[in-house]
Amino acid sequence: MPNSGSVEFPWPDLDHDATPSTADALAVRAERATRVGEFLASLPVSDLARPVEVLEDGTNPLQECVYTVLEEAFWHNRYAQRDLTPLDEARTALPRPPPRTS
Repeated sequence: MPNSGSVEFPWPDLDHDATPSTADALAVRAERATRVGEFLASLPVSDLARPVEVLEDGTNPLQECVYTVLEEAFWHNRYAQRDLTPLDEARTALPRPPPRTS
């Protein structure tokens, strides 16, 4: 989802009613991470100064866009680890039901 300052921005292909499963969200994230990695691996250093049009912010050097993507990925990962660790610990601490007998 876009940040709260961008809620009214007409993001292309954004479905506010989507309810993807965790597996679907992780699959999309992995695919996008692969695409970003492939892009960065093929990017000539000279292209980093190239101006690009950013939907919400106008024209910026590509280097700033790459920095933003990497910074966002870092913080999202950090928050996910922080938030999911206690959930996982709580889940594993729950008593397990006895196995079913046939």
